[in-house]
Amino acid sequence: PELIKLPFLDVTVKSYGLMMVIGFMAAVTVIRRLSRSFTPDPQLITNAALYSLIGGVLGARLFYVIHYFAEFEGAWHKVFAIWEGGLELLGGVVLAVTIILLYLVYHKLPMRRYLDALAVGLLLALTLGRIGCFLNGCCWGRPTDLPWGVRFPYGSLAYNSQINPNPQRNRPDPYIELPRDEYL
Repeated sequence: PELIKLPFLDVTVKSYGLMMVIGFMAAVTVIRRLSRSFTPDPQLITNAALYSLIGGVLGARLFYVIHYFAEFEGAWHKVFAIWEGGLELLGGVVLAVTIILLYLVYHKLPMRRYLDALAVGLLLALTLGRIGCFLNGCCWGRPTDLPWGVRFPYGSLAYNSQINPNPQRNRPDPYIELPRDEYL
């Protein structure tokens, strides 16, 4: 989850946040390049991207707060503590796309052409965002023996999820049965 700790500053660079920034910058670059033939002013793309970035962060936090609502009851000041973690990519995408649609309507821009360019940039951003989720340790799949499978360290969130049942997700049995220690 933490890629780098900056010396003397006691500041860490989080993998999820870094991948979100890289995804955003890559998407804006691709969309600007794809829309050169029909954009009267490339600044329109940049403005739409910045508005969608703000909306995306707010939407990602909003979805997280809704998803984990019980954690915020009685501690509503934590709703705004984004630095403590808690963003959901899907919420960011939903609100960001909504803002872009409203922006296109407001500026009377050709919606189909912009949405075609947006689709390519959005897929790139989603791919990089999902890599950030994986690096953060929150998005993993079922156990596998395939050569490209990832081995999570003992005690990590992913590892503990595989060896324990999860009734909240309707999984009464763990994915992995560990050998029982008969000598204890």
